[in-house]
Amino acid sequence: MKKFLVIFFVLGLLIFAVSGTVNAIEAQPASLRTDNELNIIDNVNYMNFKVKEKYFSIDGDYDFRKYYGEDINIYSISISINDDTKNIQFINDNLKVRDIMNELKLRFGYNLYYEGSFSDTLKNLEGINLYTIEHRFEEELVDVDFEEKVVVNNDLYIGVSNVLEDGVVGINKVVNRISTIGGVESREIVDTQVIKEPKDRVIEKGGKKIKLPITSDYLDSYVHLGQMEYKEGDIELKLKEELVMEATAYTAGYESTGKNPGDKGYGVTASGLTVRHGIVAVDPSFIPLGTKLYVEGYGYSIAADTGSAIKGKDIDLYFDDLDDAINFGRRDIKVYILE
Repeated sequence: MKKFLVIFFVLGLLIFAVSGTVNAIEAQPASLRTDNELNIIDNVNYMNFKVKEKYFSIDGDYDFRKYYGEDINIYSISISINDDTKNIQFINDNLKVRDIMNELKLRFGYNLYYEGSFSDTLKNLEGINLYTIEHRFEEELVDVDFEEKVVVNNDLYIGVSNVLEDGVVGINKVVNRISTIGGVESREIVDTQVIKEPKDRVIEKGGKKIKLPITSDYLDSYVHLGQMEYKEGDIELKLKEELVMEATAYTAGYESTGKNPGDKGYGVTASGLTVRHGIVAVDPSFIPLGTKLYVEGYGYSIAADTGSAIKGKDIDLYFDDLDDAINFGRRDIKVYILE
């Protein structure tokens, strides 16, 4: 019997303790949480929605006066999210922009961008503009141009160049972050991975000046053509280009031009100069008339004539004597274009 009395006494104490605790919690007045408590709530997966709800009313969805009385000081601010405007009310005068951004993310799932400082105090602002922000990532392969490396070969004349090694385009894999802020898209490379290194193209260029004799024929030709005035001897000339051309020979006579002495235009070139040794016919679309040349085995020349059969890398050399022209025939020769 004593055992049962003890058990009933203990149970009675427990029931009294529990009921007293419940009443104490219900009797506590609603109170505003501190900023520190709010930050803790924000940082723990936005827990306890009903407590956070007391901090913001969005478009009138919460009545502060109903819970805090008619004398509560309520602040209001207009917030624009892209083109959508929301009216925000709050009673904590220390709330920051980051707080309302967190609230909007909690309620609507917005990821937002703000151009100002997240620590701006809401009550000091007339309104704020927020923009939805989305990120996505894309990978792509892009070509990487090779560079050109030049080496000087002093055994080659200036103007001569050769490709020693072909360039190879490289490949990079880049990761682009594509951000859409308020509907405006921008791209930014956030990572680059080399898939294949580019390989330089190596070119050798001549560094040797051409040194050719100035002959009396050369002097006669250029003095007559009014091009140069040099004394007989040697001269160093800068070579602009070296070509291999197919050469033929012609005279002013009927065999080459269809004209005889006394005919109109006999012995007159397309440029208006009179033919003589050193006059050569070219395709003016390939070598402009007036270009100074040195033709190996023929001498200093000037491009002063044309011919219907002269195309591209063809060149026709003038000879005074028909036998010399016939003996020359047709052959490949080096032609130096002089500066």
